[in-house]
Amino acid sequence: MTKAYSFSWLPLIFVIFLLGITGCGGGGDDESVDRFAGKVDGTEAFVFVLRDGDRFNAYVCDGQNEKASLVEWFSGTVGDSGGISGTSSNNVALTAVIADGASVAGSVTFQNGEIHNFLIPSVTGEFGLYRGVLKEESSTLEGGWILLPDGSQRGAVRSITDGTSNTLVSTQGITTTTTSLRFGSSLLPINQALNAYLKL
Repeated sequence: MTKAYSFSWLPLIFVIFLLGITGCGGGGDDESVDRFAGKVDGTEAFVFVLRDGDRFNAYVCDGQNEKASLVEWFSGTVGDSGGISGTSSNNVALTAVIADGASVAGSVTFQNGEIHNFLIPSVTGEFGLYRGVLKEESSTLEGGWILLPDGSQRGAVRSITDGTSNTLVSTQGITTTTTSLRFGSSLLPINQALNAYLKL
């Protein structure tokens, strides 16, 4: 007599589900994106550069101890040789070359013509740029923080009105687990910037 076997699809479905989760992956760095961060020579400022394919974002900030004279955002396309350049809304210029995935060499030109160089290494994991934007009726809260592996950071939050004029709100620091900061009745969400498709 032939013995009959019953077959259940449930274990197989469960295994496929687990494989799907593993394949999708949760955390970790996107290998197609390069992030760099470090100090600008001769200043208190830090600089962050992110390359995502043929696009880049950059941020220069010296905010600390309730003072900030540099809060500059840049974005654009990456040249064939890895060159990037941009000018912030405050007429601060950044020029650099991403020669490989290990470092970025460049300079920042201030409004008064001073030029300060930088050579910054790649960063991974929880280090790099954290950004927050909150659009309100008459203004926009915009925050940016650069966190380095040695525990140091620079950051600032500004209130922007009319698209250009801005007022420094805070240079309060954050941690890698900070998800928001409250300013009065406004709650500014904070996220780590992991791609270049942000409007800076």
